Amino acid sequence: MASYNKFHHNCYRDALAIAVANSLTSVFAGFVIFSIIGFMAHSTGKEVDNVVSQGFGLAFMAYPEAVARMPGGPFWSIMFFFMLIILGLDSQFVQMEILVTAVTDMFPKIRHRKPYITTAFCTILCILGFTCVTRAGGYWMAVIDQYSVNFHKLVFALAECAGLCWFYGPKRFMNDIRTMMGDKVVESRGFKFWPITWVVITPGLMLFILAFNFISWTEPQYDGPFPPWGQAIGWMIMLSSLIVIPMDWAFFIWTTPGTYKERLHALINPLPSWGPALRHHRQEAADVHRMNGTDFGGQVDYVKKKKDLENGPEPPPHEMMDLNPIPESEDEEEEKKIIEEEEEEEEEKKGAEEKKGSDAEDAAS
Repeated sequence: MASYNKFHHNCYRDALAIAVANSLTSVFAGFVIFSIIGFMAHSTGKEVDNVVSQGFGLAFMAYPEAVARMPGGPFWSIMFFFMLIILGLDSQFVQMEILVTAVTDMFPKIRHRKPYITTAFCTILCILGFTCVTRAGGYWMAVIDQYSVNFHKLVFALAECAGLCWFYGPKRFMNDIRTMMGDKVVESRGFKFWPITWVVITPGLMLFILAFNFISWTEPQYDGPFPPWGQAIGWMIMLSSLIVIPMDWAFFIWTTPGTYKERLHALINPLPSWGPALRHHRQEAADVHRMNGTDFGGQVDYVKKKKDLENGPEPPPHEMMDLNPIPESEDEEEEKKIIEEEEEEEEEKKGAEEKKGSDAEDAAS
């Protein structure tokens, strides 16, 4: 996760590497899937369209049958299910880490109890997962697959993209990247493409996919169509996630003082606590934004804990929603240690560059 990286880590390189790796993996998976389906069509004498339908039966019924017919079938069967186990574990690691980290970041006082929180979440989700291995498991899988994947993730991604690029602003975002990686990356010729992608191309593609999914929407089926009450359960599962977005907006507007216009302005702008966690990084971000014609949205010396409010006026409710993530003055030793580590890394880089330059001069002479 990005929050575990150091502040000046080259996240641009990581983002490109992940995007390329995902694309290549998808192409490779396409070759694997269609080669197996083609093998099944050839073996059974059927057309490809009639070999197998979509769904979890493709992985747990069609593929095992196909690999069992191949030369060395037992070996390929073992490898196939070993791959499924690794894929499932890897997906669970990522999802659980996101869930647990979100909770511990929201409530830092329980961060030292992270093993217990992880155990609790794993236990609860494991119990909920038992529904998928009962005799009605196929129906639950069809409902979850149709109502929990297609729609709400696209809505979340579109809302995140719109909030970042249409309200926070692409120039601000570019200056955030500039703070972490310097002018060399942001001012490069290849980087000019990304603001257009953030503002136009990515939201447009997601809107198109969302509209296409809505137009081509079909209710799930498993051994026949679902009854109306079964479809209602699916829609409730979907809406239980989507309704959080307007509920959060309504809560924010309701609890924020001021006129309606002022509340909307506060809704579409960053909180004073927005920005890097460490104080010297916040100051660095403020300086970079100021030199490039923007502000980073937060306050450099924002209040750190609720107990610090005892000697001063209480800020509006919307400014008190996120007081915990920024370290207090009592954490100055840890912050000083981080600064020293960053300075040592910078010195090592400079030494390596100087050595490389001297070696090149010696080679030239």
